[in-house]
Amino acid sequence: MLSTSSWGWRIRLINIWIKLVGFDFPPEQRQHFRAKVRSWVNKLQRLRMKPNNRTGSFKFYYDLLFDYPFGGVELQNMRILIQLIAEQYPNAFLSG
Repeated sequence: MLSTSSWGWRIRLINIWIKLVGFDFPPEQRQHFRAKVRSWVNKLQRLRMKPNNRTGSFKFYYDLLFDYPFGGVELQNMRILIQLIAEQYPNAFLSG
């Protein structure tokens, strides 16, 4: 099982993805969010896993970023995160 301390970086990355996909932000702010995502993904891609010193598989990243924090409660959690982001950025509009 993953430690609760590993949740921090995952929730930050997930929040940035939601901001990029779910909200209309000004171009400068979107560029900032994209740079953060690139930085996180670059760091993840450089990590090597035991026992064969390779990068993580698709299943590893899927479990880490989606299934473990959201599996089975994804709609409820997404609504909560969208609401929190909307409160944090009152001038941002939901996309779509």
